[in-house]
Amino acid sequence: MPAIDLTPWLLVKIYGAGLFFDIVAAAYFSIPIVFYLMVVPDKIYQGRFHKPVIYIFSFVILYLLVFNSFSEYFFFDEFGVRFNFIAVDYLIYTREVVKNITESYPMPAILTVIAVISFIILMSFRKLIDSSIAARSSLKQRIKSGFVFIFRVFA
Repeated sequence: MPAIDLTPWLLVKIYGAGLFFDIVAAAYFSIPIVFYLMVVPDKIYQGRFHKPVIYIFSFVILYLLVFNSFSEYFFFDEFGVRFNFIAVDYLIYTREVVKNITESYPMPAILTVIAVISFIILMSFRKLIDSSIAARSSLKQRIKSGFVFIFRVFA
């Protein structure tokens, strides 16, 4: 790996670009829940089963994002680069790769840590989620807001 003169300004640019791409990825990840909130009828939106659905869906999304972060960390540690064609090649040999990973890493412990981190993140947003669910809004208002969000993601 060639030596790079990591000046403070270069680090700001590197992490700034990474933050931008992560925000874009988060926006795309949020589209399913935005779409769900747009189309769910008021009776369901304000019903007692809606809150657990939102929490479960949010946990799954957070779990996938944290899992991806761990995957990128271990991939970078192994190959010295972010996900690239090597990762795509791994998709062809899935069985062998999964076997190698489970032999090389303590997967139950890693998956448990990912679940705990995801739960902590979810609970840190609990007040925001609860207030959002408790806020009264009509289906029409949610559709309008949802289309504005989705338009901005694709614009």
